[in-house]
Order: sequence, then structure tokens, then C-alpha cells
Amino acid sequence: MNHQRAISSTTGSSTRTSWSSPAHDLLTRKETAYLLRLRPNTLAVWAVTGRFAKELPIVRLGRNLIRYRRSDVEHFIDGR
Repeated sequence: MNHQRAISSTTGSSTRTSWSSPAHDLLTRKETAYLLRLRPNTLAVWAVTGRFAKELPIVRLGRNLIRYRRSDVEHFIDGR
């Protein structure tokens, strides 16, 4: 997916990356499921069982608050 490159080319951002750049976006489980064409429950099961833990790591922001890095999701898609 070249979504990230498309965003930076249309916004005219510089080559420097910052924490607010698309490269550091955190996605919700629902957003990640949409990109992967899965149900959010499937991602929940994967998180609990550790399936694809290395390929698609979760970012835990709290006890029940889980996010996914956009870059990790894109690498996961590219690897499939």
C-alpha cells in the first residue's frame, strides 16, 4: 500500500519525519481490521493468542486500549 506516500506527496510535507507524520499513526482495531479486510474480533483473538505477534505487534496504551502502527500494518500486508 502506498497510502502513506500518497498523503505526504499531496500535502507537500518535507522529507523530515515527525511524530505527527503519517509514518507514526496509530490505528484502532476497527481501522486496522478494515485495512486487512478482517473483522475486529479476529484481531482481538490474534492479540490474545499471540498469533502474528511478531509480524503485527500491538501497541498497548492502557489495560484495554490497543492500537496498531500504520507502518506495521502496511508491512504485514506487503508480506502476505
